[in-house]
Amino acid sequence: QVGPLYARALRASEREAAATLAAAAFTMAYFWAAVWLLEDSDMTILSMPVWFMASCVGGYFGSVAAGP
Repeated sequence: QVGPLYARALRASEREAAATLAAAAFTMAYFWAAVWLLEDSDMTILSMPVWFMASCVGGYFGSVAAGP
């Protein structure tokens, strides 16, 4: 038997874990989609391939935006 405050904290942590898992899945899907869609591009940004900038740098900003 757990107290009501502990039970509420467990429910909150379960919601946070689900949101974090969804954000991680979104970030992974974005990363691989960017690599797959832009791998044949000859464009560069700051002397780096556009697929790298879109997947890694863009993925970082996307993960921050998607995070709970």
